[in-house]
This record gives sequence, C-alpha cells and structure tokens, in this order.
Amino acid sequence: LARRLDIRLPQDLSLVAYDEPSYFSLIEPAMTTIRQPLREMAENALQILLREPTAPPGNVVRHAPTLVIQASTAPARP
Repeated sequence: LARRLDIRLPQDLSLVAYDEPSYFSLIEPAMTTIRQPLREMAENALQILLREPTAPPGNVVRHAPTLVIQASTAPARP
C-alpha cells in the first residue's frame, strides 16, 4: 500500500511488525520486527495446560521480546 501511495520507507514512514513470517525475506526494504520467543511461550502454555485442574493458578509468565532493527525504520525526527 505504501508503494502504491508513493510513500517511501523509511524516509516518509517507519514500519515495524511483530514476528517474522517467512515471506518477510521477500520484502524490500528489510522489515524491522519485534521478535517474540514463540517456542518458549508455547512450552509455557503447554505446561500450564497440563497442570492438575485443581492446582492453584501459577505466577504470571512474562517473555521478553527482541527488537530486530532493519531498513524499514529510520531515526525519529525532531
């Protein structure tokens, strides 16, 4: 859509996406992404589901995402 509207990345618009689908390797410029630890998240979810149904609720599990800076973003302008 940005190309159709003649919006240049990252000169006119910085773009960030979550996760990294395989087709992102085909996108130009390379997409800045926020990578989530999906395998770790799935493992924790499975552990929670497999607990005894009468077990008390566990602690909140937080997973730290990673910012992967690529060419689709530019520094903020003043």
